[in-house]
Amino acid sequence: MTVLQTQLHDAVVHLVTDNMTQLEAEMDLNDWKQSEVIAVDTETTGLDYQDKIRLVQFGTRRKA
Repeated sequence: MTVLQTQLHDAVVHLVTDNMTQLEAEMDLNDWKQSEVIAVDTETTGLDYQDKIRLVQFGTRRKA
């Protein structure tokens, strides 16, 4: 799993790059929905409703 360094000393960012890391992310989401607030951010190719999704980010205060 790829972990990115952040400017926050206790935060980690994990990249989802394959099926295994996707499964890990799904397990994290399942755990988070029990106890924490989840932030979600998306990026698209434009502002129109029909534009394509480029990126979806989710996380908590400590992990993304």
